Amino acid sequence: MEATLVDTSRRIGTIICALALPAGAAGCGGHGHGPTTTRLTPKVTTLGRTAPNAPAGGPLTITSPAFTDGAPIPPRYTCKGEGIAPPLAWSAPTGAALVVDDPDAPGGPYVHWVVTGIAPGSGSTSAGQTPPGTTTLPKH
Repeated sequence: MEATLVDTSRRIGTIICALALPAGAAGCGGHGHGPTTTRLTPKVTTLGRTAPNAPAGGPLTITSPAFTDGAPIPPRYTCKGEGIAPPLAWSAPTGAALVVDDPDAPGGPYVHWVVTGIAPGSGSTSAGQTPPGTTTLPKH
């Protein structure tokens, strides 16, 4: 039983894909500070296949027409604006989870948004939406 738990934990760990975006909403968690001015480089980490029949393919990609790669998230999508999810487009060959965090936030790393259960394949959402069939953990 213990080996099964370890294998399950490792398998769960393989579905986590972290995407660190420049966080225009660094002050949203009650830190009392304004947005970070440091430009962060988005990083994507994929840790392996998560489904036995997952299609072969390239890496996870996530883009948004609301802002360019490496640019701050527009205020509309932060707690300083409407606080809604930005429009997204993705390709997740093996399925994925999305973690939007700010590793340089005042007071240490800050997780803004987590979406789990992104199905294998490509998709997109409009502003204020999340991918269908996913679970969204509350913004902090």
